[in-house]
Amino acid sequence: MTTLLKDVRFGLRALRRAPAFTLTAVLALGLGTGAATAIFSVLDGVVLRPLPYPGADRLVMLWATNHEKGLEHEPLSPVNFVDDRGLTHVFADAAAWWRPELTLTQPGLEPLRLSAVEASRNLFDVVGVRPEIGPGFPWEGPLHQRGVMEVVISHRLWQSRFGGDRTLVGGTIPLNGRLYTVVGIMPKGFTFPGDTDVWQRLQWDLAQHSRGAHFMEAVARLAPGATPARADAELGALAARLGAEFAATNKGRSARVTPLIDEVVGYFRPALFVLMAAVGLLLVIACVNVANLLLARATARAREVAVRAAIGASRGRLVGQLLAESLLLATGGALLGLLVAWAGVRLLVAASPLHIPRLDQVAIDGRVLLFTTGLVAFTTLVFGLAPALLESRADLQQTLKEGGRGAGAGTGARRMRQTLVVGEVALSVALLVAAGLITRSVARLVREDPGLRPANILTASLNLPAAGYPDWTEVARFYEGLTDELRRQPGVENATTSNFLPLQTGWRIPFLIVGTPPVDRSDLPQTQYQTVGTHYFASGTAGARSTRRAPAPWSRPSRSEAGDPRRRRRAGAGGGARRVLPARPTRRAAGSARGAAPGVRNPVGAG
Repeated sequence: MTTLLKDVRFGLRALRRAPAFTLTAVLALGLGTGAATAIFSVLDGVVLRPLPYPGADRLVMLWATNHEKGLEHEPLSPVNFVDDRGLTHVFADAAAWWRPELTLTQPGLEPLRLSAVEASRNLFDVVGVRPEIGPGFPWEGPLHQRGVMEVVISHRLWQSRFGGDRTLVGGTIPLNGRLYTVVGIMPKGFTFPGDTDVWQRLQWDLAQHSRGAHFMEAVARLAPGATPARADAELGALAARLGAEFAATNKGRSARVTPLIDEVVGYFRPALFVLMAAVGLLLVIACVNVANLLLARATARAREVAVRAAIGASRGRLVGQLLAESLLLATGGALLGLLVAWAGVRLLVAASPLHIPRLDQVAIDGRVLLFTTGLVAFTTLVFGLAPALLESRADLQQTLKEGGRGAGAGTGARRMRQTLVVGEVALSVALLVAAGLITRSVARLVREDPGLRPANILTASLNLPAAGYPDWTEVARFYEGLTDELRRQPGVENATTSNFLPLQTGWRIPFLIVGTPPVDRSDLPQTQYQTVGTHYFASGTAGARSTRRAPAPWSRPSRSEAGDPRRRRRAGAGGGARRVLPARPTRRAAGSARGAAPGVRNPVGAG
């Protein structure tokens, strides 16, 4: 320990004598270490950390599939979910939910649209997290309870809207014009599934629904000893039996599981690992730069090293002293890197254009500090060991005879420096090429024609309470009046409505071309279905390849048809219409769209 302290003090004196070199090396290492630490913080917080649920590695999501139709990630039918949950030898338990639209309306406050799910009573038990305050949903009993208006709310909604009032539990809150009893408040940070603020108790029996209606999501906890592969096999066997028994709704359908961690962050995992690899290369380039600086400095220090060797310093002692200098540089770079990483993490969290799961939980913590400590050891060895060995191997007599002139530029040092320069250039070119390719790809995506003209178009999403608008005729009348009023406003060129915004996924329904031979229902093609109001295709939301705002060529609903739920025309678009209607579209398509229309709720205005 005494020897190490002496080496550190000697290294500090040596670095103080060369401030320009020290500052350059610390800056290079600081930027490299900071970038690597910042990206590792994001990678660790988003991908590497396990989910904050007990036994999170045993949690899986259930999805419906139809390989023949290319559907690999579909919601479940409620009735099929009940059958899937019955596989108790692979699932300890399973819970399901769907996503209603709820609006919180309180006197004197602005209405608040909430992210909500209507879930089976066992959802929190399956995940392994119970409410922090209040009893929550019952531990036992049926998955649903008709007529029981109960909700559990998130900690952030409790704080932001109700001021953390603990007496709220047992009280009521108005949602969609109805009073719901608050039976629990979840722990801080819990928003599963997705970004949920309200969990509503399931109101209807899952088993008394249609097998053909796919709108439920589900999570399951694997039974002891079960694996995702075994669960997939059991679900496949069950689906085959259901397909034979209920061919009209289940033919060709199956189900699969995905680990919950993959479902939450799987989309972002490859991009973050690639980004981590890129900043890793950046750190290596910084280390190579500092190694070159050390080799260049060896020329000036050759006589000093030779003199110390001549008065009895062993080679190991010399290497230790030189490595102590490298360790000091790496430590200084790491401290600067932590500051860079702290600022970088805050910038990444604040400026992220995407909703990345768990990004708000990213922080510089003990795991990150351990990673940075590992970087210090790595960088010390990478840029410090080779120059130290070369300096300690210099020819003592030749160096003293020449007085240090050119001693550091021996054959070994020259080869080392040349190798480092070649490697540095190669890594830099690789990074530049990759950055150029990514930039070109992003530029192409930006220039890609999305099939609409989004400039000067504003959107808003509305949710009408069922109590005030009990039937579709009143809903349609409201939206027709709303869009008429919007079109009369100064600066508004047009306004329309749709139950889905452009590029959003609509309802998927089977359809049949009228006049073609009948086929089995399970073999019918499917299409995305959206309900739109008048002026939809003329408002700039479609027809982007046209130089003017022309209506769709295949369908033009009249004003009276748009307001009448019983009279609707369909507009076919793009390749899907051409595949099923290859010639001029003189045929009609008939489809069943129960529950898909005419719930228009997204006004789209062009100004």
